[in-house]
Amino acid sequence: TLTGPTAANVVGIHIHKSHSYFWEINSQSFWYSAANALGGVVTEFKLGRLSGWGGNVVGVGSWSVDGGSGPQDYMVILSSGGEALVYTGTSPADADWAIVGIYRIGEPIGRRNTVKVANELYVITKAGYIPMSQVAGMGEAAQNAALSDRIRGAVLTAADKSASTFGWQPVFYPRGNYMLVNVPLSTTIYHQHVVNVATGAWCRFTGQNMACWCVFNGRLYAGGTNGVVYKADDGYEDNGEPIQGDAMPAWN
Repeated sequence: TLTGPTAANVVGIHIHKSHSYFWEINSQSFWYSAANALGGVVTEFKLGRLSGWGGNVVGVGSWSVDGGSGPQDYMVILSSGGEALVYTGTSPADADWAIVGIYRIGEPIGRRNTVKVANELYVITKAGYIPMSQVAGMGEAAQNAALSDRIRGAVLTAADKSASTFGWQPVFYPRGNYMLVNVPLSTTIYHQHVVNVATGAWCRFTGQNMACWCVFNGRLYAGGTNGVVYKADDGYEDNGEPIQGDAMPAWN
């Protein structure tokens, strides 16, 4: 239960330093709770006059700059205009709350557009899958140092074709040691761009038409377009069918 925003308009929630943050559709504000509260009375924080490129709040994430969750965690607010507003501090209600910087990173895709991998925060944008650590040092030029640089063509093509289609989502799967980005090609066909977080090697999963993903108790699950929840990365068959794959060895 929320007192402040219209609950039916809330499209996102994020927990940062024991506070809950909410944002509504088509809004340039976010709302934050008291410490250790999920809902209740929440307070509006307006961002409209800060962003130089305009746009609404479309995502929020936590970015660690000290190697883990701690006092140096920054909060990153993403705008549909392609900016990342980075704040330090406990919450907007505290004296230590201050803006660190405003960075141009490219337009985020979808509402589930951030994923934390170790101390890095990645943002899924139309220009690629961008690490915030590169944005802080390079600004918009970080698009040329995207995690997805090796598959740049595939990412740009998919973003150009279906950026407005529901289903874009990154998820980090520690047991498999990879980060997966769900890529909708249509409302029924989905691929997944998958990167090994240790080697940086990419591959593509096909045949898994899943609208959403999550990690629960260390295992990877997905929600199919048919309303069924599937357990992924388990066993040696694909829902009763053989697993198909293509491998490309080194050229010689």
